Amino acid sequence: MNDVTPIHRSFTDITAEAEQQGGFCHELAHHALAYLPQSGVEGQHLVVSFGNLSTNRIEGEQHPWGHHLLRKQGWSILGLINKRNDWYRDPDLIAALETLRAEGLFRRFERVTFYGASMGGFGAFTFSRLSPGAHVVAFAPQSTLDTSIAPFETRYRYARKITDWTLPYGDAAEAVGDLASAHLFFDPFEPQDKAHAARLSGPTVQLHRLRHFGHKVPPVLLKLRLLTEVSLRALRGDISDQWLAQALRVRHKSVLYNELMLKNAKERGHYQMGLWAADLALQHEQHWKLKQMRKALRIGRRDARQATLP
Repeated sequence: MNDVTPIHRSFTDITAEAEQQGGFCHELAHHALAYLPQSGVEGQHLVVSFGNLSTNRIEGEQHPWGHHLLRKQGWSILGLINKRNDWYRDPDLIAALETLRAEGLFRRFERVTFYGASMGGFGAFTFSRLSPGAHVVAFAPQSTLDTSIAPFETRYRYARKITDWTLPYGDAAEAVGDLASAHLFFDPFEPQDKAHAARLSGPTVQLHRLRHFGHKVPPVLLKLRLLTEVSLRALRGDISDQWLAQALRVRHKSVLYNELMLKNAKERGHYQMGLWAADLALQHEQHWKLKQMRKALRIGRRDARQATLP
């Protein structure tokens, strides 16, 4: 399913839930804004969550990204639900968000956190400017798709065709100076993600380097059964590199993690090191993907040796 294939979406359930809580769900042409205040604690913590490329593929009833997790914590939610993958480059959406700011929505809360992954991570960073002193939690975010600012970004060609990067909030790096704190999770072996993280770095931004996780960080954390705890700790602002390193020790038993690690070793010509890692991984699980990667590393090592022969 791609960006131009129409799919059935319904906002019936989220509208009913929002109205029951004294909030709203406003459907726009390309997005929906769902505000779900938590009764009795509305002024404590608001999480502004942003959908991503994966959420855009969901048919049927729509909910903000992380909806169930956030509601369990008793936090209020402002969810930006995307109907297309446009990196929130939409004048109507921007106007609606600025209206909410003018009406004082963000000032009602003691803590405001903007939350998202990839395209949603871009949204979280760039729209945090609506609430100076806010917090951000983002997984592998882009800083912009404007090639004049970030020429290293060569992905998402379709998105650039349908988006207008002359609109406001086009460069998430401009938001960094106004943040109280940010937790940015990314894989430094992904060149574009590493470059975006460098643009988004600052004194209040904590960079969490998740090596061999690839671009899709949340799914890997989910496979490791760590996504919930990592997200909650980051959203509360009490996550540390020491805790994260300890928690991530389980990654060596993950086929997905090991596959990405071996792929990185092969691409960088680290054949012998990759073979040692493959043998160790195969001691835990004789998975066909790991066997396939070991074979590819062995062939790569052989070809590299032959290339050095006179």
